[in-house]
Amino acid sequence: MKIYKAQVKWGDSFQELADCWKEKGLCETVGSANQLSWLSDDNPAGPVLLHEYDRCDFWREKSDFRDPSNYRKALFANELAPGHSPWIYWPRHIRAVTELLKEGVPSYDERDCHSMFVGAAENPVQYVNRTKFDWGLCVDKFDFSVNLFSKTPHKYSNLEFLKLIRRARFGLSLEGYGPKCQRDIEYMANGVVPIFTWDTFNDYHNPLQENVHYLYGRHPREVKEKIAATSKEKWQEMSHNCVEWFDKNCSIEGSFKTTMEIIGN
Repeated sequence: MKIYKAQVKWGDSFQELADCWKEKGLCETVGSANQLSWLSDDNPAGPVLLHEYDRCDFWREKSDFRDPSNYRKALFANELAPGHSPWIYWPRHIRAVTELLKEGVPSYDERDCHSMFVGAAENPVQYVNRTKFDWGLCVDKFDFSVNLFSKTPHKYSNLEFLKLIRRARFGLSLEGYGPKCQRDIEYMANGVVPIFTWDTFNDYHNPLQENVHYLYGRHPREVKEKIAATSKEKWQEMSHNCVEWFDKNCSIEGSFKTTMEIIGN
């Protein structure tokens, strides 16, 4: 089985995950001839298109990529094109997450921050989506910076960020550039219970369940109320569910197995 890696400018996200699949002996990786990633398993029906982009803008622009004669199935990691299949998602750096998880997942009492958001606005879409309310009113730590079009938009390194969110019990989730955000996967990997604030985040092959994996609040007051109403015991249950969901859907081995499940291998 081969993964043809898209011609893109970044090496993290799915590009890094595909390399980890190769390192685990799950597949081979080679360069794609275009800006999309593909999975080839010698199926006579054709390859599987792996759409790793946050939005479908590029997909809409390229009519030849939309031609169903070019593939047998199309999987979408973030925004879902109508009539196609939801896939998995990933942290920004799966290697860093995997390494940090070797230390275990902090317990309720080992965390010193009840609720948190750490993030930035890197582009106008994120800025609009993340400033609709004063979200700092509903969490204990709200670290939000505006760095539009900056080449270094993040205040913390990826490892610093991961270590920081592991201190929190609840993590506020604000809409970003696409319907999903890598922060949410990083939350769940580390047992942080996410609180979603918009409706289009859940296009997964194995969808998340409200009050099982996440809380939902439409505005700061509701978010604060939902956090306050969640007992230590309920948090422990949800935190465990988050880690379990991550292992099945977004870890190195779990994401590959789920991908195989979706395509019927």
